[in-house]
Amino acid sequence: MLNKQRILIVPLDWGLGHASRCMPIIKRMVEVGHDVILASNGRSKELLKRTFPNLEFTPDPPDYSITYPSEGSFALHLGKQIPQILKSIEEEEIWAKQICKEYKIDQIISDNRYGLHSSECTSVIITHQTSPRFPWLIRWYSNRYFKRWNEQFDYCWIPDEKPIERSFGGALSHKNVPKNAQYIGILSRFTNQVYTASTDYSVVVLISGPEPQRSIFHEKMKRRFEGKATSVLMLCGTPETHIDKEEANIREVSHMEDDVIAPFLKGAELVISRSGYSSIMDFAALGLKNVEYHATPGQTEQEYLKKWTKKR
Repeated sequence: MLNKQRILIVPLDWGLGHASRCMPIIKRMVEVGHDVILASNGRSKELLKRTFPNLEFTPDPPDYSITYPSEGSFALHLGKQIPQILKSIEEEEIWAKQICKEYKIDQIISDNRYGLHSSECTSVIITHQTSPRFPWLIRWYSNRYFKRWNEQFDYCWIPDEKPIERSFGGALSHKNVPKNAQYIGILSRFTNQVYTASTDYSVVVLISGPEPQRSIFHEKMKRRFEGKATSVLMLCGTPETHIDKEEANIREVSHMEDDVIAPFLKGAELVISRSGYSSIMDFAALGLKNVEYHATPGQTEQEYLKKWTKKR
């Protein structure tokens, strides 16, 4: 008999990938009868609310408020934000303890939020970054922090295959591995689903990521395809808005549900996307091979994943 639990799931709001890869976990927990409660910030919260309108949400957790530069070194820009990130992690620990008591939480599942663990309940962290691709000069130092943070949880779930030769994350998810790690295979909202390909659009462009780089990428792709004979669908990655407009050969949509976008992805001659880890897992689940990846400028993780995916 199921030991029914109250489970709190909290993805990081840094692009939509963390929220989207939590969806199969949320669905599975609901299917087997657990009480699932959600929390997040910004666009991730909006996406979860649209996808799971009947689930309960707690007050918002502390927001990391990480920003991207429009130009220049992202590593340098991120370095300046480290004090704020560390402060947010400390605030998360306080928030987690309060929420676990107030909502009588049995288990908390955190996606890349390093402060969301509590002695009040079982704590799990989902991460594919056991060894983030920071510059060599600081990687050894940062790895010590990440390993320590990951090992504060009861379990560390790594959404990847264990043999590095079959992995999607490469060294990102196979170096500096914490002792509580469990490789759980890929996490995708499209896993175990069957979709019929639609050839309505020759090109599908998935716009994602934090501002201002999301908007910069959006405009770059519009300029690339404006006036072409190619039919293009651009998914804008803004679930908090309600955009659906078509001009000449380009249709721009703020957000589409999974069962709507999947046939277009399967039937497109070309899919263009950021080389984010969740996107790579989604395309693997759909069996796509016609993907053109663009790393967010200066984001070393996406730059590494772009090279690793091409090599693999």
